[in-house]
Amino acid sequence: EFSDTGMVTEGYPNTYEGQASGMAIASDGDRTYVLTADHFCENFEEMSITQNSLNLGSILTVYDFQGNSWDAEIVARDSRRDLCLIETNMPISREISVADKMPDIGDQVHTIASPVGLGGNGAAPHFSGIFSGCDSFTCYFGIPAAPGSSGSLILNDMGEIVGMTQMATHYMQSVGMGVGAHSIRRFLTRAESELGVDLLE
Repeated sequence: EFSDTGMVTEGYPNTYEGQASGMAIASDGDRTYVLTADHFCENFEEMSITQNSLNLGSILTVYDFQGNSWDAEIVARDSRRDLCLIETNMPISREISVADKMPDIGDQVHTIASPVGLGGNGAAPHFSGIFSGCDSFTCYFGIPAAPGSSGSLILNDMGEIVGMTQMATHYMQSVGMGVGAHSIRRFLTRAESELGVDLLE
């Protein structure tokens, strides 16, 4: 039910190349904003200088689940909360709001991700699991995670954002971990002010 919003971002060939998941969350006219993990975006900070001097074109490319691609640009980052906002001109079918509260422990949650590069060309891997709560720093979601899952947004049954997959342990890849809705809302509120766009409904 959320497949039209699944995104994968990738670096420019022959410079730095990496992959993460993400989701288009809002649109402002012809600009669309994709939310992903900052540890993906940080790899492109130095490369953007090289890109400008070598005239390579866009340093980032955003792909939808059908394989269509658009140039993209990093417009807001928060390294402490591991959040990154990317601007592109891809179309968006619907905006996604951030939940006002976290799910109850044991509630079902969902995500669309591209672990180890799975998906594309008409496939958008969907995963469901159980919300396991948050400690002082991290929220836990019973959803598989692997390299490439970083940046995938965790959604409640209403399709609202309640978190993001930012890490997993090598020994327990059936549990994704990351920030919750409160951190995401705070990041997007700041980005709204800096960019002068509406990112939150």
